[in-house]
Parts: sequence; structure tokens; C-alpha cells
Amino acid sequence: MEWGGDVRIYHAYKEFEANFPNALTAGTRVLKQFRGNGGNGIFKIIPELNGNEITVIHAGNPDIPEFYKKEDFFKTFKKYFQIMVY
Repeated sequence: MEWGGDVRIYHAYKEFEANFPNALTAGTRVLKQFRGNGGNGIFKIIPELNGNEITVIHAGNPDIPEFYKKEDFFKTFKKYFQIMVY
């Protein structure tokens, strides 16, 4: 059994915006913000065949998929790269 996977880390939004579209060419991806807790911050990203739409399923609420145009998806996910100061 193989325990590896195609894992990528994006340290900054610009890096995510530039490289994640290429990762989507391989099909469905999972995005994890930090570790995730009870599904919080874990998203299943499903590229649609037309290449311009993306379905997002949040692990914490899997019964309600969200649908985005590609440019709106990136605008929405930009907030996850904001530095949190406590």
C-alpha cells in the first residue's frame, strides 16, 4: 500500500492563485486550512468539465455544495491567506 500523495503547500495567496489552477487539471483536490477540526477549514474542490466553474464542498457542511466561476472562487478563498493576529 502506498501512503504518499500529491501534496502541495501554498504559503501565499499569489502562489495559490498562480499554481492551483494547474493542480485542478488533475481533477478533484482537497484544500486544508491548517489542520482542520471537525471538518472546519477543509474543502473538496471539484473542477467542472467546462474549465470555468468550480464546485466547493465544505467538510463541515457537506450537504450544501457551493458553485463558483473560477475568478469568484479565487476572490472567495483569498481570505484564507490573511494573516491572523491575536
